[in-house]
Amino acid sequence: MNICKTCKTIKRNMKIDDIVVSTDHKPLDPQDQWFPIEKIPRSDKPDFTPHKFNRDLTVNLGKSLSGRRIFYYAANERKFDKKLGKNGHREAYGDWKNNGLATVTPKGTVEMSFMCPQNYSTNEGSYISHIHFLRTDSRGKWENKLFTVGLICSVEHDELKFCIQNDCALILNALPINEFIRARIPGSHSLPYTDLLKKNKELEIVAYIMTMTSYHPKLHRAIVNEKISIYDLPIIVYCYNETCNASDRLANMLWQVGFRNIRDYSPGIMGYLAIKK
Repeated sequence: MNICKTCKTIKRNMKIDDIVVSTDHKPLDPQDQWFPIEKIPRSDKPDFTPHKFNRDLTVNLGKSLSGRRIFYYAANERKFDKKLGKNGHREAYGDWKNNGLATVTPKGTVEMSFMCPQNYSTNEGSYISHIHFLRTDSRGKWENKLFTVGLICSVEHDELKFCIQNDCALILNALPINEFIRARIPGSHSLPYTDLLKKNKELEIVAYIMTMTSYHPKLHRAIVNEKISIYDLPIIVYCYNETCNASDRLANMLWQVGFRNIRDYSPGIMGYLAIKK
């Protein structure tokens, strides 16, 4: 299981946002085909972010790296849409403008701001949304090593509404079944994260997801006709409210099974009902 094409294979019990080192990607090598080396800024430039960003990510690198510079980059944003297809690597990264430069704080943390990226595919497979970063060494030179963090992007209310109306994502409620019965987003299905703890066979979980797509003909046909793999099925998870972590846990469990196109509606059912009033 990999977060990106060049990332080190990781264990199933790792979380999406654990830092992974790329094993066969050397971003400073001129012959590297995955990143245009001329896009890497000088390490003495002031911090900057993309012109637009909708996601902040804080990464703890340790106090020993205080003052080091971090250059980060990601694929462009892409909202869930009716096409149900996925972009390749070059289409996903596009103009390579979703990047920034930051400095590690005295506490050892670094703040990255960016547009939450789309997932994409290569000939070897598909990958969950992620962000890459380089860091400088003690002399201020860029290390020829790439680090990667997986991401679960959020959907706003308008995107959720679009997906409900156009049947372009499977929407899953991560709360216990009694909470789902009490209140739920229209068209969503119950999949309590605690249930996945009991389903210890990957095929059992995949079969359950496939059964739920049968209630959504457009999604079901896309899988049956091999337009997309079931593992690339657009999935939106949600729970109770902004502070609830059930949807985070469900997203991590689905990713560990192999699903790669997962997003979160963080306001949860309470946020949804508040907007509907």
